[in-house]
Amino acid sequence: MDVFNPDQFKEVFKQPEDIVELYFEGYGKGIQEPDGSKYNPTGNSLILFDINIDGWWLDYNSCVDICEKLNLNIVPKIADGTLIDLVSLVKQGFKSCVSKENMIAEGIVAKPWVPLYNKKGERIITKLKYLDFPVTERGKVDLG
Repeated sequence: MDVFNPDQFKEVFKQPEDIVELYFEGYGKGIQEPDGSKYNPTGNSLILFDINIDGWWLDYNSCVDICEKLNLNIVPKIADGTLIDLVSLVKQGFKSCVSKENMIAEGIVAKPWVPLYNKKGERIITKLKYLDFPVTERGKVDLG
């Protein structure tokens, strides 16, 4: 991925007074090795997972639209479901959509369909990771 240029950014975000925050995760060679090189063996990449504009979190489809306009990578949408459904999915394991090799996905970031906030006004989201489950509870993933 090449870094987008300021002109593209100004074209997409036309209100100069807006505060725009793009949230990325870095991956690739040298990041969380030995698995990092399986995602990008020759270098590093960024993948967008969230956008906040003036305190408003955008929905996934709006993030996809902006990423297309700025030529940015975005995390794939894996599934819709209840939190219990998503815990079962991650515990079972599934093939990574991002890795260059056949490997189990690290996990997912789960967000409610309708944004929810705690008493402090902080957004409620969760990250579910395959390796956080005991080995005896994990599924056997067919990577073939």
